[in-house]
Amino acid sequence: MGCSNTGRAHLVFVTAFDQYAVRAFEQGALDYLVKPVQLARLAGTVTRVRERLAALQPGVASVALLQELAASLRAAPAAAPPPLRWLRASVGAAMRLIPVDDVDYLKSDDKYTLVAWRDGGKPAEALLRNTLKELLAQLDTQQFQQIHRAVVVNLHAVRQVVRGTHETAELTLKHRPEVLPVSRTFLHLFKAD
Repeated sequence: MGCSNTGRAHLVFVTAFDQYAVRAFEQGALDYLVKPVQLARLAGTVTRVRERLAALQPGVASVALLQELAASLRAAPAAAPPPLRWLRASVGAAMRLIPVDDVDYLKSDDKYTLVAWRDGGKPAEALLRNTLKELLAQLDTQQFQQIHRAVVVNLHAVRQVVRGTHETAELTLKHRPEVLPVSRTFLHLFKAD
């Protein structure tokens, strides 16, 4: 009997009774030798068993390789989803889809977030049912930066940043009259190298 790493046995029957040969092969026997066994026949059977076991080894290695690959994939950090392209906002009784590129800034107020954007070039505002933290995790960090614990700004919408006292600053926008605070924590984003 030979046994592969898969745990599957490869049986060779050696017996004095030839009447059971058909049943042995029906059960998956590799060979059936009748006593007295001739040396040449035994050598041929041993060769076939070795060949069968050797042929199974690459399969076992492939299974081990696949298991290792699956473990690596589970351990690898998930690829980041693509950044948001649209925000869904309630505007009165309507639901609006706001292109992220049109957003000037987001301002948090507890569980809701105010989105300020340009609607056909005109300033517009609406409420989102997302927290600032949830939105920030989904926005493109090359385009949107947090500048205050309650404010995230679209860097493409910034006109200028004016330093204030006590390591703070104020940010003005290109298309809106609002002046947004930049806290000490985020001031480094606007320092010249």
